[in-house]
Amino acid sequence: PKQGAAARYEVQERVGESTLFVVYRVRDKQSGSVHALKALKGAFNRHPGFASTLKDAALRVQTLSHPNLARMDEVDEEEGTLFLVTEWLPGQTLESRLRRAPFGRTEVTLCMRQIAAGLQALHENNLAHGDLRPRQIGAAADGTLKITDIGFYGAFAQAGLAPMDVLEDAVYY
Repeated sequence: PKQGAAARYEVQERVGESTLFVVYRVRDKQSGSVHALKALKGAFNRHPGFASTLKDAALRVQTLSHPNLARMDEVDEEEGTLFLVTEWLPGQTLESRLRRAPFGRTEVTLCMRQIAAGLQALHENNLAHGDLRPRQIGAAADGTLKITDIGFYGAFAQAGLAPMDVLEDAVYY
């Protein structure tokens, strides 16, 4: 993104790519705060209905505030590309943590309580994650676990797409 709302952000680095997004760590030029900017990939932007249903889901998530849900800071479109600006989670994902070593009982309990609290907050707001996997659990700088990518799964169904055809590894979870 070059103009408009996205121009407010300075790209610091490209941090990854998923099936749906190219993800960048960005700095807000006005406030200096760091965020993740997720730019929806081309084919999904062009799909009739998907980008708009994903945008609607993201706008709904933007109204949520809970310590175990990743904050959705901005939802916008620029030059035909939907982008989401979310809380930057500098810690590792649960997926990467699981690869390191076995969990102790205390760590498992702490993780499960935080994930359950985030899911409870979603359910209290009549939302379901629908695609909860270890890579969608990120850690804030203080170690607090936060659920990410909320509402994306439902956008597939609303746009007439089969999530399992697009998110190949989702079927395992």
